This record gives sequence, C-alpha cells and structure tokens, in this order.
Amino acid sequence: MSLKAAAAAWWDAVGKHKRSKEDDLLKLRVLAPMIDGKTIQTISPDQLRDIRNEILRARGVTEATANRYMALLSAILRYANKQGWTDKIPSIPKASEGSGRIRWISQEDARRLLKELPTHLRRMAAFTLATGLRRHNVTHLRWRFVDLDRRVIYVDASEAKSKRALGIPLNAEALAVLHECRGDDPEWVFVYNGQPVTRTGTAAWYKACARAGLPDLHWHDLRHTWASWHVMSGTPLQVLKELGGWASLEMVLRYAHLAPEHLSPAARNIEGWSRKRS
Repeated sequence: MSLKAAAAAWWDAVGKHKRSKEDDLLKLRVLAPMIDGKTIQTISPDQLRDIRNEILRARGVTEATANRYMALLSAILRYANKQGWTDKIPSIPKASEGSGRIRWISQEDARRLLKELPTHLRRMAAFTLATGLRRHNVTHLRWRFVDLDRRVIYVDASEAKSKRALGIPLNAEALAVLHECRGDDPEWVFVYNGQPVTRTGTAAWYKACARAGLPDLHWHDLRHTWASWHVMSGTPLQVLKELGGWASLEMVLRYAHLAPEHLSPAARNIEGWSRKRS
C-alpha cells in the first residue's frame, strides 16, 4: 500500500475531523511529493530522515516545525498499523530542537540579498524584514486585510500561529513594497505569473542567497533578523512580543542577549567598591 493512499485514508477517517485540520491539510500537501512512490510496508527510518531533512532544507522551517511534519507521518503510519495494512511502524527520526535556530543577518547583508532576488521574492523578503510576518502570513496576504490609509494590515485569528487576531503597523519600507505591488492582482498582494506565491524556499531563493554570500540562510531567518534589528535598536521586549504576534514573552527572550544595555544600571549598583579604602 502506498504511503499516499494511507495518508488519504487517514485524512478521511481522522484528519478532517480534527481541530487542526487546516494545518494538517497544508502539511499533507507539502509532504505529497516527498512521499510519492513510497509504501507503508517498506518505508525505512533512513527514508523518513531524508524527508525530515528535505523539509528543513527546502521549507526553511525550524526544527520544531519539521518535527510536527514527522508527527503527522507517525500518526498516518500508526493508523495504517491499526487497520492491519502493515505489521510494523518504523522509528520516526526527530530533529533536535534545542533552543531553536537563531540566525540573523546585518542590514548590509539584507541589501545585498535583495539585489540578488527575483522581483516576487525580493518584494516578499523586503516585506518580511519590514514587518516580521511569518512566511504563511506573507504568502497568503490579501488586499482586503490591508489598510494603507491607517498604515496597518490585519491577520485573522485563523491565519495566526498564536490563534489570535493581529494588527501589524506598517513602516515606510513595508508601505513602499505594498505600493509597488498595487495593480498586480485584485485579491492577492504577492503574485508570480498571475498566481499567488505559495513557496519561498525555491531554487531561486537558494541561488540568490549563495550569490549574496549567505548560503545557509533560511526564509524564517528573515523574521529572526527583523526581531534582532528591533532589539538592537532599543525596542522593548514586551513591545516586540506584540509586534511579532508571539503568544508568550519566553519566545522573545531568545533575542534579549542582543541588547544588554538595559542591564547597565543594575550592573552599576555595585561599582566603586574597589576604590574605597578599608
């Protein structure tokens, strides 16, 4: 039995009834070409590891997100085993999440990268660097959620990772990108050949990164870069949390080391002791 057929059966019986059905459906679409030609009886841990690595490389996601894709595959294989279609469930390799990948680039690096990108990716990358939006919220941005007069865009709760609606203020760089895109499509903000852009981790992206001298750059690193620039420019962490739509301050604390200056007053609390005479 093919893994694709097992995935379709799992979706009909289980997946479409889950609260996370929209996220799972998106993951299944991403996984479809990766599992093509594989069977549930012969798929091995090594093949699953290759799928995990392809997700990390091609999608530019974090280790935690890659593990959620693997958890979905695990659920499908467990379902197949329960139905008696296979008598074994291979070990599912997981990426080491650690504290999460934090990779950011300088503004000079960013300018060099934007010059190398094709127009549709350049616009999306520049918009991400200006707003910090996650990839999905950029690729799925519709004009009806853009208010140029108020200089804000809205992210519906169903489209936000935190599951709460967001209002994102737009700076001059973000507005410039939106004005450049006006007239390209009546519904979607970012299009390529008349179609909404659904993928960013393409060959064009990685070739442009290599030409810019940034061969290890992932798309999600643009969000890390946006957050890092904010912290280094003095944006308070609580404010950054709201701007970035994080559910907890803990996620934002990953960037705190980039701006240790706010600790300086506390450090001075015990200075001068070495100059006092005993």
